[in-house]
Amino acid sequence: MEKFKVINKKNQSFLMLKSQKGQQLNYRETEELRNGKIDGLLPVEVKHGRNSFKLTYNTTGLINFSQYLQGPTDKESFSLMIKNIYEQFKMMEAGAFYCRNLILDFKYIYINPIKKKFYFIYIPIEFYNNLIPLKDFYLEIATKSKFLPDEDTTYISEFISIFNSKKNFSDFELAEYIKKISSNEEYTENKTCIYCGKKNLVSATFCTSCSKSFSKIKSDINTVYQPQDRMQSYPETSETSVLGNNSETTVLGSGELTNYPKLIRVKTKESIEVNTSVFRLGRERSVCNYTISDNTAISRSHADIVLKNGNYYIVDHNSANKTYLNGKMLNAETDYELQNEAKIKLANEEFLFKK
Repeated sequence: MEKFKVINKKNQSFLMLKSQKGQQLNYRETEELRNGKIDGLLPVEVKHGRNSFKLTYNTTGLINFSQYLQGPTDKESFSLMIKNIYEQFKMMEAGAFYCRNLILDFKYIYINPIKKKFYFIYIPIEFYNNLIPLKDFYLEIATKSKFLPDEDTTYISEFISIFNSKKNFSDFELAEYIKKISSNEEYTENKTCIYCGKKNLVSATFCTSCSKSFSKIKSDINTVYQPQDRMQSYPETSETSVLGNNSETTVLGSGELTNYPKLIRVKTKESIEVNTSVFRLGRERSVCNYTISDNTAISRSHADIVLKNGNYYIVDHNSANKTYLNGKMLNAETDYELQNEAKIKLANEEFLFKK
């Protein structure tokens, strides 16, 4: 994306971004953002030009995160801030939205100063990557916060240690830390997760153990997505060969069986854990959870398997050689529920889905 442009007009404020050549909109994400269906993500308006498009977000009445952190921070306000951000990310994952598509620059993260509610800018563009690890984002919050001079800031040292103790921080450790510093909350049997049996805080909107949602996202995510007005599609730029060309397939590795659902790669009998709420299949290693790098019929980002409210769905991402479910070709950017023993075919690669 090009530089952000702030527009002030008629007592309203907007943030505008212009696409770069060849970038593609994600239809599902754009439609849900446009209708404000994901709480905490600012709605987007899209305006198409001849060779580009503009994304516009209304930021009226909000202040940015940098301004917010100019005020003093104590343990209570810090814990609430971290908890709200963490739960927002989890709610996004439950709705099959990616943290890498968020703008994590503090100047473009917004807050309602009265309700202390966070609003993020989400870029609904295929393969977009903010290049900011969540680890660095969380650490920057700690370093930019201005803590009261006489307060015991041991809790900040504990927070920083979560991210500095290892290369990749533990999501579980962060969730446990949030529970610990939220001292005014207690556990209750009423917040026992029906999926994994773990107890959670009274105010929790998702299970910190298995990430299942307690409260429903504003959108009806059990409904199959059917885009109404299809936007202009840019041609896929990956070097994907047309089916019919001969290609050899090699074993990419073997996954250890757990309680997660599995994909069985038919040709190799390989068992693959579907171990995240958004599990991407494709040829591009940098964006996929499982890479099929030796088959050029597979698109770079071919399809996702997503977890929503305890159900699994498959979504084709405008792949060149299509995705099939039980022999039926799927529409692009549309959610199709997966049942046990479902037969999936990505181009000419066959998989069996097992719960």
